[in-house]
Amino acid sequence: MLAAAGCGGDHSDPPTASTAPAAAQPAACGRLDVRVTGRVRAAAATELSGLALSRTQPRVLWSHNDSGDAARILAVTQAGTLLAQVMVTRAENEDWEDIAIAGGTLYIADIGDNLARRPSIAVYRVSEPRVPATATVPATRLNLRYPDGPRDAEALLATPSAARW
Repeated sequence: MLAAAGCGGDHSDPPTASTAPAAAQPAACGRLDVRVTGRVRAAAATELSGLALSRTQPRVLWSHNDSGDAARILAVTQAGTLLAQVMVTRAENEDWEDIAIAGGTLYIADIGDNLARRPSIAVYRVSEPRVPATATVPATRLNLRYPDGPRDAEALLATPSAARW
């Protein structure tokens, strides 16, 4: 199963229990405790959006840039060192917001829509590339449409059953 979600708002501080209406925001939209393990300083990392921990390659994290970048994913270490840039063929980066992993497969969420104008969104599925050898990986595109009109989503969750898609 794949699920797209977003906290909405103006991207300022996340709502707290005292400022958010009851049940109006998902639990993940509240304050989080954060521990910094490194900083990505690579020139390729212009506006990272989304992060997924590899299940098969120790200490490899997958990320990507938000809108305005090529269709590519970046492999980084937990300290922020760039390991690889992998071009995702048969994909476009209109407004990539998140990345998830399940069963050795990466799911890249092209689900951003700040102005709520996109008639559909996309999730791309790629086999997790091997680092550092892979330079390109082909994507399969899943086109999605919200039944009640455009939405701006910021997160994608994947369960192990997503690997059967």
